[in-house]
Formats: sequence, C-alpha cells, structure tokens
Amino acid sequence: MPACARALKKGAVDFLMKPFGDDRLLASVEEALAYSERTLKQALSRQGVQELLATLTPREMEVLRGVIAGYLNKQIAADLGTSEKTIKVHRAG
Repeated sequence: MPACARALKKGAVDFLMKPFGDDRLLASVEEALAYSERTLKQALSRQGVQELLATLTPREMEVLRGVIAGYLNKQIAADLGTSEKTIKVHRAG
C-alpha cells in the first residue's frame, strides 16, 4: 500500500508530494487546523448534550423518547399512563 494511502487511513488530513511550495504547505496546515477546530467543536457539543441528558430524571427520559419518536403530548401521556399536563411539565423541565 502506498505511503499516502496509509497516512490518510491513519487520519492524515493531506499528503504532500515533494517538491511542494510554501503556499501548498500553508494551505495544508490551514486545512488541518480548520478540521481540528471542527472536530473539537463537535466533541464539545456532544459532551454538552451528554451532560444535559445526564441531568434528566428517568421520567423525563421516557418523555424525551416519545418526543424523539414524534408522538404528541397526549400520545406520550397515554403510553406513560399520565396526563397531558404532566407531560408538558416534564417537557418544560
């Protein structure tokens, strides 16, 4: 397997073939930095969502599953054996 293919499989953003100019090197570094920034933002966003989910009560998680499934409040209430008003309270929590 060529070196460039191995490098890309291991996570390289780019592979520069010699000879290359300063502009090409700078463009590659900028691309790598932008990729790193996007990846970090995604990881932090994912971590933030996980932290928020961890604060939900078991009942709020049940309600959330219904919301994600696209059910109406009254459908979720019927599934969970509670009132629609209670579901609204859990959704607001």
